[in-house]
Amino acid sequence: MDNLIEWFNPAYYGDPEAYLAWWQSVLDTLFTGMTARLLASVMLFYSFWYGVYKQRFAVGMVFFLAAYALAYGASLSWLFAPRP
Repeated sequence: MDNLIEWFNPAYYGDPEAYLAWWQSVLDTLFTGMTARLLASVMLFYSFWYGVYKQRFAVGMVFFLAAYALAYGASLSWLFAPRP
């Protein structure tokens, strides 16, 4: 079991700066451009589908908040990101 945990832990075999740079590039890709617009559109559709059509307000609100996070995530990540 310990070997499995060590295998999943990137601090064991990777450089911390490279690991942070990888996550930064993933989040930049997710929060900007066509990917963010597509995912936000899908989340808004599911928000409407579950909130209005299926009458499940809580699930619809979760999808709406996820769309909101995708729409404004880039500006919030820029706001809270460490500056050089």
